[in-house]
Amino acid sequence: MAEGMDDENLIQFPLEALQQMFEQLGGLPPVAPIPIVQRPDEWHPDRIQFSISSYGPSCVARILSDLRNLMPEERRPGADVFPNENDTSRIDYLIRGQPDTPYEGGFFHFAVRAPPEYPEKPPRVALITTGRGTVRFNPNFYENGCVCLSILGTWLGNAWEPTHTLANVLHSLQAPEFDQNQLREWKQLYSDFLSHETLRVAVCDQLDPMRSPLPDEMRRRAAKHFVRDFERYVARCNELRHRLDGKPMMNPYQPWVRNRPFNFEQIGQRIRSLLDSARRDAEADAAAEAADD
Repeated sequence: MAEGMDDENLIQFPLEALQQMFEQLGGLPPVAPIPIVQRPDEWHPDRIQFSISSYGPSCVARILSDLRNLMPEERRPGADVFPNENDTSRIDYLIRGQPDTPYEGGFFHFAVRAPPEYPEKPPRVALITTGRGTVRFNPNFYENGCVCLSILGTWLGNAWEPTHTLANVLHSLQAPEFDQNQLREWKQLYSDFLSHETLRVAVCDQLDPMRSPLPDEMRRRAAKHFVRDFERYVARCNELRHRLDGKPMMNPYQPWVRNRPFNFEQIGQRIRSLLDSARRDAEADAAAEAADD
């Protein structure tokens, strides 16, 4: 539950109001893709442990080659890549939401693991930034972390090929495979919902040193970007606050669920309160990078 909210602030949409709203918006919300793999042990990178001996030399060499090609910053705009020092097969992506999208300024953590059959088989990928399993940030990104994309073999379409790389996976995560035009009039409702939850979950929760689910290294890197763009965060909250605060926030994919009002004023207060700790984290990140050099 969002901070400062209680059950009295929940907004219930009566059935009659929902029916009227559906008619005004041109019908029911669009149907999101259903993963073709269902159990977490089929797709989650950390739900199965592959033994080190199962990774042959060619697989390890290919993973390392992909990482070398991906590490230069110009080859991964809008993202940071964190290889695991103790496990070659495990990589983390921290993808930044791009300007002029509902995801603007968000920090989205994806866990990636290449299987022993890589590159014959695709990596396993999970979205870790879900508000502890409560927020669906995209029709293709489920609350439980499942990433529903054809390149990963979790959705129908253009399948994984051995010529694909970890960079292809990153680019697919930055541009998930769904047609926003299908949302029609639902698009603005969905966009407003995503803007609120991105700032609340993918910014404030990620940077809060007391509750962030990000590993320290990733939180410090996110803080660097946050401090650089701080005024833009404040301006975005102010813009959305004037237009939306107090109105019911509805997820078009669950319009029957009891909803809370938009509260960008509270989010703006959290963003301002995080600046000092973010500056300390950003300084620590700069010091770590200097030591690596």
